[in-house]
Amino acid sequence: MGGATYSENYVDVDDVTLHYLEWGTRGSTPVLLLHGYLDIAHGWVPFAEQIQDDYHVVALNFRGHGKSGWGQGYSYLFFNYVYDIVQLLEHLQWDRFVLVGHSMGANCASVFAGTYPERVTHLLLLEGFGVPGVTADEAPERLAKHVDRRLPSSRKTNKVFETFDDVVARIRKNNPRYPEGHAEMLAEHGAFQQDDGSWTWRFDANMRLPNPVMYNMEQFRAFWKRIQAPTVQVMGTESYLAGFAVPEHWNIPGMKIEEIQDAGHMIQHDNADALVGVFRSFLSEAGAE
Repeated sequence: MGGATYSENYVDVDDVTLHYLEWGTRGSTPVLLLHGYLDIAHGWVPFAEQIQDDYHVVALNFRGHGKSGWGQGYSYLFFNYVYDIVQLLEHLQWDRFVLVGHSMGANCASVFAGTYPERVTHLLLLEGFGVPGVTADEAPERLAKHVDRRLPSSRKTNKVFETFDDVVARIRKNNPRYPEGHAEMLAEHGAFQQDDGSWTWRFDANMRLPNPVMYNMEQFRAFWKRIQAPTVQVMGTESYLAGFAVPEHWNIPGMKIEEIQDAGHMIQHDNADALVGVFRSFLSEAGAE
């Protein structure tokens, strides 16, 4: 692997220690990057390396992901993610900043921007659609599934691989678009070698449990309509979600939609160069570059 262009740092947030990557110079325009579900902060490396000369860039590993600690019990909920972001901002001493999120991270970013609209100068959402609607009638069955699968007698553990190369092969199978060396980097930082020599994922297997909290789109739209920052929604033309990218889905004031060619859902992994172009163009048009 090549030499790292970032520093790796940690911050304690109540019951969990969060890990984050940092590029650039403190005092430059701050940019916070939020990854998606079961992804890791290192997925932003190809993107962050291209903007680090002009920005102070931080990529957070959400609790339970990458090298961040696991939450006690089940704490993988949007309000905890937003709390973690606020604690990180206090640690970094950031007031206003550019916010970029992918998938689950984009959902967290839009919720944060709706909760604290004055703190986000520009918002870039990479396929942030909110969550599938859950009706009140589904709540009892959903809670039962969560509790039953969380019991020690039925709790699942992460998949085990014999070798590091097996981890890399699995990552490549999940996304053949990854550029040369990218799967190896994700394996290096998203998995670890156990005492018996085998390898397994770093993420907390509890995150695969059915979420016991009943979210719905009405809640997301309540946050979205409060967003004040210029906002762009970025879609991959080859994403399985591409057909859902209709403007009426969102009620974010003045939001633009941009498409990136040669990218699936994992946009920052698949085509970081094009994403950098969208990022710079968007901030320039909004008066930030």
